[in-house]
Amino acid sequence: MNRNHQIISLRPEVIIDTYRASLAIESFQNNVLRPILKFQHELLVDYFKSHSAYQLLPANVQERAAVLQNNFNKDVALRNIYLGFVVGLFTHEELAFYKLHQSELNKRVIQMLLQRLLSAL
Repeated sequence: MNRNHQIISLRPEVIIDTYRASLAIESFQNNVLRPILKFQHELLVDYFKSHSAYQLLPANVQERAAVLQNNFNKDVALRNIYLGFVVGLFTHEELAFYKLHQSELNKRVIQMLLQRLLSAL
């Protein structure tokens, strides 16, 4: 079994409304990004808990969302580490697609990641 098959076999199934995924980027988000983020969920949360920003999170949910968003906007290193957690699990074909749409896909990854962190912390 080659690397691409192994990576794809690791990904959990994510139930999505495929009717709505009309754009190639939406399809990539639903078929690649969401399963990778679900697979990496525990790692993503554990890593953030070890980050200094975790200690500064307020109890209020709206304030917490703003602080998280601010951290990911300002801390380029943190954002890049999280993007690496996702990109590292791409197949060769997925990486090629990602390179073509990197800016848009990075925004989508960070938004989905922030939602996951908010629900887990």
